Amino acid sequence: MEKLIISVLTILILIEGFEGEFSNPSVTNIIKWIATIIMLTCYVITERMKKSKNQ
Repeated sequence: MEKLIISVLTILILIEGFEGEFSNPSVTNIIKWIATIIMLTCYVITERMKKSKNQ
């Protein structure tokens, strides 16, 4: 389920960015991008930890 949520959020943020946020970002948009990068990083670290624990 978390894979679906992360995928949908990332796609929505990218779509919003290509609709104009990337050319003229506000502080809120920058915070949103930073939070998205942190979310993706935490997810990747968690998945790696799960895989190493199962081996």
